[in-house]
Amino acid sequence: MPQSASAFAFTTAILFAGVCWFVGVAEAIGIWRFWAWAYRAGPRIVTRTVPRPSSAFQSGVVLGSSDVKAKGVSSQQILFRAPMPPFTFRISTPFPILGTATLEMDGLRVIGRIPIGPTGFFACWLLAWTAGGVTLGDSKPLAGLGLVALGWAFAAGLGAFSISLELGRFRRAQDALLAQLAGTAA
Repeated sequence: MPQSASAFAFTTAILFAGVCWFVGVAEAIGIWRFWAWAYRAGPRIVTRTVPRPSSAFQSGVVLGSSDVKAKGVSSQQILFRAPMPPFTFRISTPFPILGTATLEMDGLRVIGRIPIGPTGFFACWLLAWTAGGVTLGDSKPLAGLGLVALGWAFAAGLGAFSISLELGRFRRAQDALLAQLAGTAA
């Protein structure tokens, strides 16, 4: 790859990463405030149908426990997530899984998504890392390949760790929400 193309790819990736960072900040505020768009954007990680609760949701009602924070946005839909306490020790990841539960005829459809801001930021980061490795590879092929492999391995490891940790939190949040909807939780 010519130097100018690598420099263009690197610069473009850095600019888009900056945009994704700002999107991520807006998304974080939306997640905290239960803005529906923040829960409906981003790649799907979980899709499942669970038994339908006996009653519809109450719009505007906020539910909470040590395992779930939720808000009804209509009589047919509720948004939920694992709590994100700011002042306790907890491993925070860039990919919290955000849930949308929708009442349907055959049950309660649960969809879990990861935020689009951090996802886009990591995609841009990988593109920039790859462009840097390709540029280095023009003069030192083995070093360039090593740099690209290091960047991709780091991103894959961080992604796998984050998603596996957040899936456990999401399942606990989903179970706590279902228990509250069934009236078995305090």
